Amino acid sequence: MNNEAVETPAQPTSPCRWTHARGALDELTPDHVTSRPERCPVAHGQQEHGAPIVRVIEWVDADTVILSWSDALCGHYGEQTWKKTRTKRAGRCAVSGRWIARGEAVYRPRARPRPRNADAMITAGVLAILVRGQIAA
Repeated sequence: MNNEAVETPAQPTSPCRWTHARGALDELTPDHVTSRPERCPVAHGQQEHGAPIVRVIEWVDADTVILSWSDALCGHYGEQTWKKTRTKRAGRCAVSGRWIARGEAVYRPRARPRPRNADAMITAGVLAILVRGQIAA
């Protein structure tokens, strides 16, 4: 039998073992894996990872809606305020992938600090379809 001492990891002194485990994982993970992209690809209509899951929570008024946004790349926003505006540049609807022309009326998130999906646009027509789908369900 081998009598060499085997080193064991020190037990965390913090009452929260998760904090200790997270710290250990952060030390082992390369920086390029943990860094988040500055822009969310789904918010720009790039559908290769699938569309976000969007639910209408409440219509505040004709130009303001509270949405639930959930996406693996951009994150989850349980109650996010979206305001109707006109686009300053062309883009794609984050939900349908439909082309949006410059100057078209769309809804965009409004929050501070700036959310990761801040550049997302959803056309009014897509929101109407979402509402009809939720009512029918």
